[in-house]
Formats: sequence, structure tokens, C-alpha cells
Amino acid sequence: MRGVLLTPAPKHWECLTKGCEVTDVTAATVVNRMHRCGPLGLDVPLVPAGTRGENRLIRPGHTTAGQGHQVDAEGVPVAALETWREDGQDCTVYLSTVTVGVNR
Repeated sequence: MRGVLLTPAPKHWECLTKGCEVTDVTAATVVNRMHRCGPLGLDVPLVPAGTRGENRLIRPGHTTAGQGHQVDAEGVPVAALETWREDGQDCTVYLSTVTVGVNR
């Protein structure tokens, strides 16, 4: 008797951002995938191909540009990105960089 090795089909990914044409193919075991999204200028998640949804930027309400915050392609500060899909949502948080000056 011979055994047959079953190999899972690869997973196909795409970006939900309008104007971004990035796609990728990975092993079926990969559970998430990020990419540098050209239209947003940020690292954002890819979703399984065929997923309906959208990416929504969350702007910080208490900060100004140039204070160590992640910025989008237009230079506007971004706190997070919500990825809305038909079966739920995820949130990618962009941490700010804190700098401290020392006076001697």
C-alpha cells in the first residue's frame, strides 16, 4: 500500500487599500502577512485574496507632526490602522517614538 502526501494549497493575499496592487502567495500555514503599502506609506496587513473590506486610518487627536509619530505618505501623523473585513476587524497600532533631552 502506498501513502499519498497531501500538500495544502498555498494562501493568496492582497491589500485592501484602494490603489494598492500588492499581492503575495505563501504557504497555507502562514496566518498573517504585512507589506509596505505604497498609497499609505505604512506597513499594513494583507488579507486573504477575495476578502471584502477596507483599511481605515486612525489619527491621533492630541499630537502634532514631528514629535516622533509614525506618518502616512502625506506626512500626517497616524496612530493606528483598522482593517475592516466582512468577518471582523483587526487593528495595527503604530507606536510613537519618545525622545528625551538631557541638560547638564
